[in-house]
Amino acid sequence: MKLVSQLYDVHLIKLCLPGIIAGAIIAPQLADALSVHWLRWYIGLLILFIAVYKLTKSLRSHQEAPKPIEPVLIIIVSIISSTLSGLAGIALGILMIPFLSRYSDHRTVLGTNLMLAVPYAVIGSAGYIFSGLQSGHTGSNLMLGYVYLPAFLIISITMAIFPPIGLKLAKNVSIKVIQNVFYIYLLCIGIAILL
Repeated sequence: MKLVSQLYDVHLIKLCLPGIIAGAIIAPQLADALSVHWLRWYIGLLILFIAVYKLTKSLRSHQEAPKPIEPVLIIIVSIISSTLSGLAGIALGILMIPFLSRYSDHRTVLGTNLMLAVPYAVIGSAGYIFSGLQSGHTGSNLMLGYVYLPAFLIISITMAIFPPIGLKLAKNVSIKVIQNVFYIYLLCIGIAILL
């Protein structure tokens, strides 16, 4: 019996990584093919769906025992999650963490997702740069391809500053409260995108 949670699950990472990489490559190509109008609706509706689903699930959820590893399902869901997340420009964990929670405890799943988020972010960003440059977006108005450099810089800085603050906060506040606040925030963002 596992008494101490691991930081990440190497087996899950090995199963998810090919799908994560594939989705990170596919998403920028799909985004380039869609109009801004359809992307806006897709992003808003996806965020709303995730928020409503997770908030209603948290009202009736209870801790389930981990399920046995299902390699084919994990690979398929990794490709789909990475593609859908990358297409919306949202964090991989919004879709992957709830899915991976079937197979391990919450802390291990968070660490596993963080390990997967690095190649997802690097490959996805490179894909949006390449896709934008291929479409003729040559870097005007502080853009490099489809990547807006000031936002990229601010997000990079905040990603270095806020995780330690989040970890300290997570020690003092229950995971359920943090999750509910996050999904209420997502609900507001989804509504704002669609308005």
